[in-house]
Amino acid sequence: MRFSKNKDPYKTSAGAALTRSGTKSDPGVLYFHLSPERCFFAAGFHSPEPAQLAKLRAAAARTPKAFRRMTASLAAAELSLSDEDALKRPPRGFETIGGPDILAALRLKNFICIRPIPEARIGEQALVVDFCRFASDSLPLLKWGWDALADSR
Repeated sequence: MRFSKNKDPYKTSAGAALTRSGTKSDPGVLYFHLSPERCFFAAGFHSPEPAQLAKLRAAAARTPKAFRRMTASLAAAELSLSDEDALKRPPRGFETIGGPDILAALRLKNFICIRPIPEARIGEQALVVDFCRFASDSLPLLKWGWDALADSR
């Protein structure tokens, strides 16, 4: 960039991730994203390793009641699982499992929920309160995922 004619910044966004252990590789994250284009809070399991993704999908298929309780808790807080980057069809071995909601979950590559932040809210001190509320609202997803990953089946 030093000798480039284009002096635009390389990166125009900032983010902060919080995990249970504080290490970057720990699954399950609370995330804050700040950029001129989009600001949001996110939580969950983004781009999990293949073995972790298989466990999350298996937990949704094996215990649909627990999965539905989790999604109902998210819905009560006006959150839902993001279907961004979802597969068009359920993965092999999961084609006929559960109802439409479970089949939709099995197509997910990420188990995350997102809450947009209004631009006017960014400079306010209450943003910290908003983040804490989001953390509380998204906790059912994190707990469900941590239990799914801890399950040895």
